[in-house]
Amino acid sequence: MAYEENNQEPAQVPSITQVIDKPRRWDLPFSRDFPNELERRDLTEFELDQLLDTEPFSAMDASRFPRSLPLREILRNDTRIRSYRNGDAVVRVGDYGNSAYLILEGQCRVIIEGLDPAALGRSTARMYGRLGSLASIFRNPKSPEVRDKSLYPQFTNKSFAPTSSASDLVFVQDVPNVLELVPNAYEETNNNTMPVGSLFGELGALGRVQRSVTVVASDTQRTKLLEIRWQGLRDLMKSDSALREHVNHLFRTRGLQGALQSTPLLESTQLTQEQWGHVVAEAEFETYGSYDWYGTYQELRQKDADPLSMEPIIAEAGQYPNGLVLVRAGFGRLSQKHGVGEHTFGYLSKGNVYGLAELMANLPVTGGSKSTRRVTAVHRRRASSLHGR
Repeated sequence: MAYEENNQEPAQVPSITQVIDKPRRWDLPFSRDFPNELERRDLTEFELDQLLDTEPFSAMDASRFPRSLPLREILRNDTRIRSYRNGDAVVRVGDYGNSAYLILEGQCRVIIEGLDPAALGRSTARMYGRLGSLASIFRNPKSPEVRDKSLYPQFTNKSFAPTSSASDLVFVQDVPNVLELVPNAYEETNNNTMPVGSLFGELGALGRVQRSVTVVASDTQRTKLLEIRWQGLRDLMKSDSALREHVNHLFRTRGLQGALQSTPLLESTQLTQEQWGHVVAEAEFETYGSYDWYGTYQELRQKDADPLSMEPIIAEAGQYPNGLVLVRAGFGRLSQKHGVGEHTFGYLSKGNVYGLAELMANLPVTGGSKSTRRVTAVHRRRASSLHGR
């Protein structure tokens, strides 16, 4: 750096950028992690007491949690209460999220298909060719990411005045309202209703994958949701089984029939409600694998271990199948014996079925057939098994 004539160092020019350190989980409670100042607040002790009296938290055994991560402090640090108007989009299909939602009051609609992504502000991703992808390697900046926080716009939508209740301080700001953009959205789309107590978004949060559906608040008054940060959700499920059992019970009692009816294999069937009741009664809802599949996979790569050794077996080759497996979420690996190892030849994902050919071969007119393929859970996988008598 050049010096001035008086041999003094020049005055330092103030930088307009600021390096932002990676935030840590306990640096900021989730209830204060908002760009909009109106929504920043701490959960009150009364609200925490209410949450602990609400399922599934009321069914949790606080003694099972480590002293360094007590149940009450997880709720205090990793959750926040949010209120939505009728039609507000809670999550959008294709988004990456880091939290799940538990419905405390009101209801939500899951829009499975039929809604134009452009209606929610979803733009088409720009696709690069080979030359463009190669050129981007050299165009990317080499300096660390820096940001000038003063240049970031603050949310200014204050059309909803605060109320006297701390839990109802303000509605969620700056989210697209589906009913304002598409007034007949509920009539024109394939959607299901989720009542109080339902949990959604946990697969996208813990699996670090894109949201598979759009979820909209649909109560005419207001919908109150408990948003749970993925770290807190992970610790809640790891320390106690109540949350997992709560989700499975709600799905079986309220969502299993709708899930079966929406599968490609069964969506065109003409069954009466009584017949669907028999199908649901014979179905078994099971969960395989771990939500920490990504970290486990990275550890296996470092140890040069066989990933198949860590994947739970759903169906073993050489065994006679006694049910049809319908994949509800996650991924499964299809493999066959090859020498002393396993050869992977395919994968199963949401909506896929396994075991249909083997079951058809087991009919009396064609004789029996053993399964020649092995299925293991790659990503945390939910499956419904239909067993015939």
